[in-house]
Amino acid sequence: MSFHIDDIFIRLPTLSEDDIHFRNWKTRIVAQLDMHGLSKFLKNISPNYPEDRELFEWGKNKAASILLHNMGQPAMIRFVTINNQHDPAELWRLLLDYYESNSPANQCRVYARFVGLAFRNYNIQQFLDELEQHIYHITAVGLVIGSKDSHVHIWEALFAEDIVKKFPDTLNSTREQLFSQRPMSINMVKKALIGAIASMKFF
Repeated sequence: MSFHIDDIFIRLPTLSEDDIHFRNWKTRIVAQLDMHGLSKFLKNISPNYPEDRELFEWGKNKAASILLHNMGQPAMIRFVTINNQHDPAELWRLLLDYYESNSPANQCRVYARFVGLAFRNYNIQQFLDELEQHIYHITAVGLVIGSKDSHVHIWEALFAEDIVKKFPDTLNSTREQLFSQRPMSINMVKKALIGAIASMKFF
């Protein structure tokens, strides 16, 4: 294997405490590990032949080092112990269990993050991007958004209204237009926001 580990450290993001960024962090970590033939160490595997043990352990340690370097201080405190610090598969399992667990406690934690979503600096595109991340994490932990039936945890029409209620006063006309079209859908809200972005470009 011929790459300099510091190059990977420079390019990768650090996982923040705010789990709405976990999706991007996870994608970039896997892509970089895969590029250097290290993503296989995210699973519990063994070397194919005894003579491969030294090279196998080298790759395993490099994969663990990359995770440790980029998971951030809060995650290191929460997950890393003296027993698993050289075990990338175990570290990866702990990260996925925390950020994508279907446990009721984690589902509540993830949904509470969405409740705290707000417009910042009246930036519509930023709000849309963060909304996409929240929706991803809500579904990643097993919560179903949809029409009101026995398999749905979150009624989409009410979820869409909760999004619209977060609009600032500058989007009051967009908000009122959406409220007049009840029941709303998430796609309706997204299209309205995209339309608002487009209309701003003409001023």
